[in-house]
Amino acid sequence: MVTINQYSTWAEFLQAHHHLSLESQEVIISCLMELYPERVDAFQEKINADETLSLPKGKVIQDLIDVLELHYQWAIHIDFSQPDNSHWFWYRSVDKEEPRMGVRGQEPGADRELALDIARQANKLYLALKPTDPQQLISEFILNQPKYRSIARRVWTMGNKPLGDIQMNVLHKTTLPMHLLRCKLSMFGATKFDPRSDRWVRITLFQGAPLFSEVHSDEWLFPLLPDLSKEQGGLTHDRIA
Repeated sequence: MVTINQYSTWAEFLQAHHHLSLESQEVIISCLMELYPERVDAFQEKINADETLSLPKGKVIQDLIDVLELHYQWAIHIDFSQPDNSHWFWYRSVDKEEPRMGVRGQEPGADRELALDIARQANKLYLALKPTDPQQLISEFILNQPKYRSIARRVWTMGNKPLGDIQMNVLHKTTLPMHLLRCKLSMFGATKFDPRSDRWVRITLFQGAPLFSEVHSDEWLFPLLPDLSKEQGGLTHDRIA
């Protein structure tokens, strides 16, 4: 039996089980998150990913231009005056609160457009920076034009990461949800993607998994949530077999 409480972080827990394959370690984590959320939610404060978007002190305009020209070439040279480059707008659905696409100028909702247009924002930032004194502090530029604060922080932060923004103009006429969802939904276990139109994609989760009536002991990878009120020597809140 393994006592989870003896470890203070996920890293310590996995290090003690480094002899297992990486896939096995990920399965252990998945099972814990599914079975005992009240025990593992506290670990979200200890993950090693910093999601803060920031600008360091003392940097000048030229520093930001260098980041844009090095990592955002895919965005800064797009001509957004061309209709095809701004064909779509993204908004949040009322019923499911999920991102949706609409044709700009033809469908309602553009007034509630989501800020998913990173390419367009980076493009506008670059055009605004070019005529500016390259030795001016970025902080001074932001104070005078606060509308660029958010994208400036994103460009600096993500541009200096090994894996930053997805290099794609999501507003272009040829953009399909498939292009983004293959990356996003694969993290949730999606294994088959079937685009049904230019607006939505049908996916398959847990392909080959048995139906509930077909699940018997030791026949399926992930355990079922135990009935703790009737538990008799099985899993407990702080132990896994």
